Amino acid sequence: MNQQQKYSKLTPSSSRGEDRGEIKKRLGSSDIDKNQNKLPLHAGANPKLFTNAKHLRLDATKAEGILWEKLRNRRFLNLKFRRQHPLHAFIVDFYCHELALIVEADGGYHNELEQHKLDKSRTDELENLGFKVVRFTNKNIIDNIEAVLERLKGVVTEIKQS
Repeated sequence: MNQQQKYSKLTPSSSRGEDRGEIKKRLGSSDIDKNQNKLPLHAGANPKLFTNAKHLRLDATKAEGILWEKLRNRRFLNLKFRRQHPLHAFIVDFYCHELALIVEADGGYHNELEQHKLDKSRTDELENLGFKVVRFTNKNIIDNIEAVLERLKGVVTEIKQS
């Protein structure tokens, strides 16, 4: 089987609404190497999300700007991060495709009960698809970026060792 055929087997069928879990069921978990994310870059994101993501990139929060300066251009552990990245049914703040790692910068409204429930539901859905989600408050990012990066480094190490 050539590389293109392999990739097409791993590409979710938009007509069937396939997600990562369905791909794993169809292929068997042994066909997907845990140390290399072989899923499509946007995991079947709706095209409308791309327009919204562009607007979000133009209107970043202070905390997102600080974290982006540390993550961009492979500045952090030589990993490629994307910001405001359409992924599945969501736009994630920062995404490293190589590790299937999502980093979220949460503002004050994320402390509200209803938003907290939505965040948990979103995190659960993304983790069920095989992504690792890490959340930091905007306050932590602004006040102590070095501690945030140290925690993120630990998460990266954990992912690479699993």
